[in-house]
Amino acid sequence: MKRPKTILLWTLLLIITLGAYFYLLVYYTKPSTADVDAKAKKITPVDLGILKTDLQKQTSGLEVNGQIPVTVNKDELGRDNPFAGF
Repeated sequence: MKRPKTILLWTLLLIITLGAYFYLLVYYTKPSTADVDAKAKKITPVDLGILKTDLQKQTSGLEVNGQIPVTVNKDELGRDNPFAGF
């Protein structure tokens, strides 16, 4: 006799949850574009010249220790299928 009450309780809980979900889905409003624009802040662009000069200072003392692009011979490669033994 206790089982129908449990089913009824879970059914009511499910209906209430779905009702609350659809209520929030329908009546939740997004802010208007005017409100968003009013609160938006202007972002100033970054001066890329500063980045270029810093990058040149950091990389000017480096040296290339090999050929670019790297070329690998077929003999230096491993197996064609690394999972062949499994």
